[in-house]
Amino acid sequence: MLTETVLQDYGLAQKLLRLVNTVAFAQRGQVTTISRAVLLLGFERVRSVATGLILFEHLQAHARTPERNTRRRSPRSPGQRVRPRPG
Repeated sequence: MLTETVLQDYGLAQKLLRLVNTVAFAQRGQVTTISRAVLLLGFERVRSVATGLILFEHLQAHARTPERNTRRRSPRSPGQRVRPRPG
């Protein structure tokens, strides 16, 4: 079931295969299937990689959105009028 879930996300599947084929997880041959990668990495590590990927994509998408007016405004009471700045 975890393998099927991973297969639905191409980016995650690619990252897992890249990770499992690093020196840290060196096997006698290259791992080419997601089911083998999931078996070698284990549930916790797959979950960690998936969480990191989701966070990275979220931060990347957030960084691409146009910036809103970030200038802090001073607090004012509801009836107070705003005077234009000179200059």
